[in-house]
Amino acid sequence: MAGELASNDYHGGLIDELGGHHHPLNYTLGLARAAEGAGVQLHEQSAAIGLKAQDGKTRVDTGQGAVIADQVVLAGDAFLAGLTAPVERYIMPVANYIIATEPLEDVAALIPQDRRLRQPFYGQLL
Repeated sequence: MAGELASNDYHGGLIDELGGHHHPLNYTLGLARAAEGAGVQLHEQSAAIGLKAQDGKTRVDTGQGAVIADQVVLAGDAFLAGLTAPVERYIMPVANYIIATEPLEDVAALIPQDRRLRQPFYGQLL
């Protein structure tokens, strides 16, 4: 494990050759930038508490008000908190682990093997 994580704190582990690592904040910021570039309006800090069809559009109720939208993207992971019961019946929680730290000086040294997904995931399943 010391060779994989540059740490002597771990005595065992599992290497998932299909797994990898990424920077979730940079990924999210990139998605937001791309969405805004495509004309999408983002409403941060506005948790959706209800969805309702209204005149061919969707009304999204929040604690601060409501938004009427032509299209709505549900991006709430496996926990939509009762927002859409018909969709939630088909969602199953899957184990994923993300951590956050303060900025690190030498990130590359932490995972010296740099285990990134080397080819498209679907190509390894066929």
